[in-house]
Amino acid sequence: MISFLVSMLPESYLPLVILGGAVAIILGLVSVRAFIGFFGLLLLFIILAPFIESLINTLPTWILLLICIWLVFFVLRTILTFLLGEHGSGTFMGHLFYDLVRLPVILVRGIFRFLIALLSYTTRNIRTGGRNAGNMQARNQQAGRRNNIWIIVLLLPTLLFSSLYAEAKSPAQTVGSAAAKRIVKRISPAHLKKFGPIRAFKRDTKLVRVTNRPSLDKSKGLDSHSFWTRSKQGRNPSAAFAKDKLELSHNVKAKEMAIAKKGTLYHERPLKNGKAHTREVILEDRVRGRNIAVTGYLAR
Repeated sequence: MISFLVSMLPESYLPLVILGGAVAIILGLVSVRAFIGFFGLLLLFIILAPFIESLINTLPTWILLLICIWLVFFVLRTILTFLLGEHGSGTFMGHLFYDLVRLPVILVRGIFRFLIALLSYTTRNIRTGGRNAGNMQARNQQAGRRNNIWIIVLLLPTLLFSSLYAEAKSPAQTVGSAAAKRIVKRISPAHLKKFGPIRAFKRDTKLVRVTNRPSLDKSKGLDSHSFWTRSKQGRNPSAAFAKDKLELSHNVKAKEMAIAKKGTLYHERPLKNGKAHTREVILEDRVRGRNIAVTGYLAR
């Protein structure tokens, strides 16, 4: 069960989950109920992590900043309530955190209730042409009880389509759950399914292309004839190093230098029959079209 949950979680979220587990254990020393509640939220976060990551990719930076600030206040409010109980809730800081946490909830619920009320009022006038105030008030009370259900019904498709849109923008990204993988498989172009996740160079990186058949590069591409290797400490790797690292079956005769600028996007996947930590790298600007003739290998 644990291995299944870990496989669903993106690697970038692992430190956050470890920190959340530590907080859950600390709260468990004070209250078992607090531990169960916080641990349940942590499991829910792990399950929804792929869709959360997809949703984050579609949101503007300022909205993400507001969400992060709200989450900080939410965690502080939760910890204060768990540790101090009602006494913590009655303090000035408790009231402050409570109001800050409820503020976005009130805004969201207010927007949805306004839209639902407007829709209900419009449809009611069209169907009935207006009735007496007593019946109108009764119907409004009945509709008000359904507002929470409608909010959930409207939010779920929004989250789903946001995740679909994010995955459509970067179809080569891998996600944890099998359901999300099936969604990506349906919406990804056929010629991009075979590539690995999109990555970006964090700094200017010097690459060395080694080949013994430069005359075939233009006519047949580089699939079986060229390799990219990352040079270490500014020195060019020797032909013997490239041949051993990449397990080439031929001698190396020609080399070519290239500089991958910071932020250059590329796809990466394990190299078949290669040594440990050897990855195949395809630059993103070479896979945008369907006619892919150039590829390379990056050895770490």
